[in-house]
Amino acid sequence: MEQKNLEQNDTGCPIHTHYIFLIHGWLGNSKEMGFLESSINTEVASIAKASSTIPSGTEATATRIVTHSAKCNDEKTTDGIAIGGSRLAQEIQQFIIEDMQSNTGRDALCELPPPEHNCSISFVGNSLGGLYARFALSLIPDKLQLQSDDSVEESSMPSVNLHRQIFATTATPHLGVASHTFLPIPRTLEHFISRTLKATGRDLFRTDDIDLIYEMSTDYETFLRPLSLFRKRIAYVNAFRTDFQVPTSTAAFLSKNSAYPHFIDEAIDVPFLVAIARTDEKHDILIQKIYKEQMSRKQTQVMMSTKLDALGWQKVFIDVRGYIPIPGIALPSFLKRSSRQKWDDFIKSQQVSGGDENKKQVESRDLERMMSGSDRLDIPVGHQVMVANSKSKSYSKFTEKGRPVMNYLAGWMVKELKEAIPVMTD
Repeated sequence: MEQKNLEQNDTGCPIHTHYIFLIHGWLGNSKEMGFLESSINTEVASIAKASSTIPSGTEATATRIVTHSAKCNDEKTTDGIAIGGSRLAQEIQQFIIEDMQSNTGRDALCELPPPEHNCSISFVGNSLGGLYARFALSLIPDKLQLQSDDSVEESSMPSVNLHRQIFATTATPHLGVASHTFLPIPRTLEHFISRTLKATGRDLFRTDDIDLIYEMSTDYETFLRPLSLFRKRIAYVNAFRTDFQVPTSTAAFLSKNSAYPHFIDEAIDVPFLVAIARTDEKHDILIQKIYKEQMSRKQTQVMMSTKLDALGWQKVFIDVRGYIPIPGIALPSFLKRSSRQKWDDFIKSQQVSGGDENKKQVESRDLERMMSGSDRLDIPVGHQVMVANSKSKSYSKFTEKGRPVMNYLAGWMVKELKEAIPVMTD
């Protein structure tokens, strides 16, 4: 999909602010993503120091990078995805408007009729926060109108054009948790558990008359198109049975019945990184041809997985077994190969894509099978560890070994922003 240049819009007006919104998950708070936020800010400060001088002759304004941890859903995560997502959309818009208005003296407006601001936005949604963010996108317009006081006519106030940059999720149940629980449970029990977890539980287990998770995964105009407008989409996923709340298959929207192609990047020498899998962007019309008949429950899972894959994603599979503070237990020695060895051997056996020796192709069902097993029994607290959850002091201490993962994500995000918006200041 054609993307606008993120340095300038069609009129040549530079983008001077980039916002990164961090969204917490179930029973979380605005401190949950605190370590990631501090890591991003550290990366930004480092680049700002190196880019403190704007080259002579350029007309670009210096670009601020602003992080904001959403607060609207603190202690309010049980009333459903739609309500929480609507609160988030309102907070994001209000934050941008208030920040823009408070910085108009610092950030020069474009002298164009009518005057306009241009900013770009990115999201990192953790767990349920990723679903809140996906819903919020359906409500956030492409342009915001700055608010005027009584002394200024509304028509003379500048507007804010929003350019979408990076949409990231960490351990988000993109397909819900129906048929995606850590241990398989009967559908009857899923209905019972969903009722105990109130409206959000009914959404996640897909037991309401309106199946919101299904709609968010298949309705192109309302939910998928806004997501497709981001320059990059990335999902961080816990592999090898380390995540009790959000197992691998739903975090990476994989299906054991899907042959959707994933392309595996060349191995990267990072201890916790198992694989990076990418899907190509395909137009929704091509996907529609596969699913003309009425779907069974198994087939709806494939449809949801496929339509999300067709947006084009980067899926990062993480192994946090060495970072869980409670030691795991190795399974009997007759299992000669570890889970990572099995994956390495499998990927070596796969066909080369496009003649590139470093690019292998696998299918969704391959990843679902290879990433969902383990050669160890570990306490499945990867959900908290991977994001270095810092919603409280005790959580921060318990999850501190997961900080390298969030440092890696922060470094990647800021590098991407630097390439898209070369001039940044603190």
